[in-house]
Amino acid sequence: MSATIIRFDDVEAYEINNEEVTQILDESGFPGGEYPTTRTLPPILIIPTGLGDDVLGKLNGIDGVHAEVQTQ
Repeated sequence: MSATIIRFDDVEAYEINNEEVTQILDESGFPGGEYPTTRTLPPILIIPTGLGDDVLGKLNGIDGVHAEVQTQ
């Protein structure tokens, strides 16, 4: 089983980039609110499946955003 973890460097990176991250996830079949997030600032997004390399590339291409697939 795998999940994709998306982190932001800091609150500023979250405020600047969250809309773009949400748009990429929406386009990938994960509408906002359909996946768990932490209540911390900046939040950590937990996508319950591994995202493809193309989506990971888009997310990791955003300054201050880090996405990685974790397997258990």
